[in-house]
Amino acid sequence: MLLALGFPPLPLGFLAYFGLIPFFLALRQTEGKHGFRLGYITGLVYTAGVVYWIGTNSGTYRWAAILSAVLAIAAIALNTALFGLVIGYIHRKGVPGGFWWSALIWVGVEYLRSFGTLVFPWLSLSLSQVQYLPVIQIASITGMYGVSFWVVLLNTALFQYLKARISNKSALTAALVALAIYLIPVAYGTIVLRALPGQERSAKTVKVGIVQPNVDPNQKWDRQFRKKNFALLDSLTSRIAHQDPDIIIWPETAVPSYIRLNRYGYRDSIQKQVNSLGIPLLTGTPDATTNRDTATGETKAQLHNAAVLFQPEEGVTQWYRKIKLVPFAEYIPYDQVFGFVANLELGQGNYTPGRELTVFHVTSTVRTNLSAAICYDSSFPGLIRRFRQRGADWLAVITNDAWFGESSGPYQHAAWSVMRAVENRMPVARSANTGISMIIDPWGRVQERLSLHERGVMAGTIQTGMSGTFYSQHGAVFSFIITLAGLGGLLWGVLR
Repeated sequence: MLLALGFPPLPLGFLAYFGLIPFFLALRQTEGKHGFRLGYITGLVYTAGVVYWIGTNSGTYRWAAILSAVLAIAAIALNTALFGLVIGYIHRKGVPGGFWWSALIWVGVEYLRSFGTLVFPWLSLSLSQVQYLPVIQIASITGMYGVSFWVVLLNTALFQYLKARISNKSALTAALVALAIYLIPVAYGTIVLRALPGQERSAKTVKVGIVQPNVDPNQKWDRQFRKKNFALLDSLTSRIAHQDPDIIIWPETAVPSYIRLNRYGYRDSIQKQVNSLGIPLLTGTPDATTNRDTATGETKAQLHNAAVLFQPEEGVTQWYRKIKLVPFAEYIPYDQVFGFVANLELGQGNYTPGRELTVFHVTSTVRTNLSAAICYDSSFPGLIRRFRQRGADWLAVITNDAWFGESSGPYQHAAWSVMRAVENRMPVARSANTGISMIIDPWGRVQERLSLHERGVMAGTIQTGMSGTFYSQHGAVFSFIITLAGLGGLLWGVLR
């Protein structure tokens, strides 16, 4: 539970520094014999405490939301069970280093679970540290996995200190080791943040306008509410235009219409406003394409969760189709096994993932390059890094977290944008339907913010032109090496 309490929105990230110690003590007491069971129990409590909000989803039936939460928690907890199994085995086999292998194994599990269809990166321990800006600056080198590694390593050091105290041995060395582990990233991050003034003066700037309409997502799709919703967006856009932004951003599926296809004439209406204001507009929208089946020759429609860019006098110049879809919410994975779910009317979507890593080129006001991450996209470090590699100077995150109400879900989701900014030294402008909308600088500092369930607009200046980080240039080198080292420890135990 200590691990879970360290996650947003609670300002208790420091609890994660010793949240694994009860597990270590239990494993030591049983001589590593029940690692899987203890890991699974730990995982159930940890996972339930962090992602309980899955069960609050207002986009489906209450029973379906609760059932999906129970199944998700039961499945995700297997990751911690695997961690417990391996550490228990290493402890039981007497591999030199013992519990010091924990950080390697934990990061190995975090990294390996980033692959495959049923990917869910949300339980990374790095998310617990987003409120501590000096600590997370190491993510520019290691990615988020380096922060998780540090948290588990600190847990291990404090456990060694506690073990020495329990055994009535000198704990001075263990205390100094724990202190050194704590201070290294803190000192590095402090140095990085103190060097900001010189870097800020050399940066290029773009003024971004954010619209947060705060509309009930269930009501938005109602045919009678459609015109009212568009009128609201029109009004808020005119309001933010008075602050002379270089670009305006609407949230995910801001208009419940296939804008690119000009459904209900909304494309023409938006273009008219964009022309009148002389300001580009990026908005989320449903999209549809057709695909010809080479085997049957049939043409099938494909639906997408997308973003489109309107430019004055040019129209819709580019679009991006969401790549990382939410399993069982936006599509049904492994349809041979779970195909029956698609036949149930539970509010799930039937989207097709996009393939193109779009970099939007704004040319009408200022010349700037950006990419858009739609909702779940923003929790995937590798995807955002690839946008950066393709030439994006900054990131627009558009989302609709209204489905999860006042739960911790929207706060945790917003925190990922801070981590993405630090990893890539890339500013982030976040437009969320019901909040939390933010403008974040390349070091993770929130410059502007609209709170949850607040209707409004905001404008802020972002700094672009920063050079790429080690992480953005080389990727998950750190986590790959750590995973190999962890596998080496496991192999060592097998061969002993």
